[in-house]
Amino acid sequence: LEQLHHHALGCIPIIDEQGTPVGILTERDVIRISWQRTDSYHTRLRKVMSHPVNTVSDQTSLPEVISILRRHNIRRLVVTDENGRMTGLLTETDLLKGLHSKYSRMLRKIISDQDRQLRETRKKLNEQAILHSLLESAPNTGIAATDMNLRILYFNPVAARIYGYKVEDVIGRTVHEFHILNHIPAERLDKAIQIIREKGFYEYSTQREENGQTNHFEFRASAIHDPQGEMIGYMLLAQDITRRKKVELALQ
Repeated sequence: LEQLHHHALGCIPIIDEQGTPVGILTERDVIRISWQRTDSYHTRLRKVMSHPVNTVSDQTSLPEVISILRRHNIRRLVVTDENGRMTGLLTETDLLKGLHSKYSRMLRKIISDQDRQLRETRKKLNEQAILHSLLESAPNTGIAATDMNLRILYFNPVAARIYGYKVEDVIGRTVHEFHILNHIPAERLDKAIQIIREKGFYEYSTQREENGQTNHFEFRASAIHDPQGEMIGYMLLAQDITRRKKVELALQ
């Protein structure tokens, strides 16, 4: 538990003497231990770990990994070699970080097409089957993309859930409109844009009360550049980190 807290880990895989994964200690397990008031100092991992472990070969393709995560509604997979020994851990966050540049490359093709109407731009987005699969693969990640005028061109279902809007009510409108609706000072958006232009990204977090529960969210806004390095739009990644906050609270 100390390792989870100290290193801000979401889980710790458990292996036997041969290096074969036999279980995993996750955020959910930590919360369950806290609720059950288990004596953590005298409890062995085998008593509280989750098992069996969801594993995947290190030769598995990315589309297959995404399919497994979605089919089993899980957020992490233990990676094994041909002998079944653990070689790594692949999480939803790893996928998100690794695919960030792919999002940018594919989204900038859409945004840079200045001569087409918004409908055509959205059609092109929908025709990108691979992009669609990647954008939908992380069930806890909201993704949005805008042009340089902050007109929203893409808004996935998770982003809609986090912000409380329907996708069809957002596409084509500007970020400014929603800031005005929610009484957010214009200076805050101006500051964020300035930081993005200077650093390339802007990170922030918020919390919201819903149904008597405090939900926590993290956001990362970044610039989208064309092949020549010119900035042509913005991308926002949003994650619900409420479960992680509960784990941190349980470990305190």
